[in-house]
Amino acid sequence: MTEDYESALNDLPCAEVWARAQANDRQAIAYLASRIRLYVQSKAKSLVKLAEVEDLVQEVALSVLGSLCSLRCPKNFEGFLWNRARAKAKRIQSRRPRPMDVDAEILENAADPAPPPGAESIEHELRAALRACLEQLPSRLRSCVQRRYTNSESAREIARTLSLSHTAINDRLRSGLHALSMCLENKGVQV
Repeated sequence: MTEDYESALNDLPCAEVWARAQANDRQAIAYLASRIRLYVQSKAKSLVKLAEVEDLVQEVALSVLGSLCSLRCPKNFEGFLWNRARAKAKRIQSRRPRPMDVDAEILENAADPAPPPGAESIEHELRAALRACLEQLPSRLRSCVQRRYTNSESAREIARTLSLSHTAINDRLRSGLHALSMCLENKGVQV
């Protein structure tokens, strides 16, 4: 795209650029694609993990440019992109592997320091290892993991209680479970 044409497109109202892109003006399409890329990249970090930013940019660009002919130019182009980016981010997040489920009974009993009557069992060793690993977690992660798996609170309930976003709680749960898993593996427990 020539700088003069790009500058001319930059000065045009969005509706005019949109109309040119719908008429298969390659430079207008390239200009729209670059605007989409810049906008989504600037907002993506609040929606997805850093490694997923490029996937989000591509999905939004393909979605918008793929339906270019059937859409009217949105009055608020950035708001339109934001809605598309959020919808695509949810789809990306749903494709992520779910964090490992921790048996709530094991976590619940991990706080009990007394061994089961007459048992030097594997279960007792697992509980002791889990208890030790839980104690090593930073309190912000430990409280989320314990609330979720011991008290069976949903992530939304925890978020409300701690006055944090649902995303922050999910990130803490994911980090806490990962740290627990690594700690248990270091202690020789197969997770």
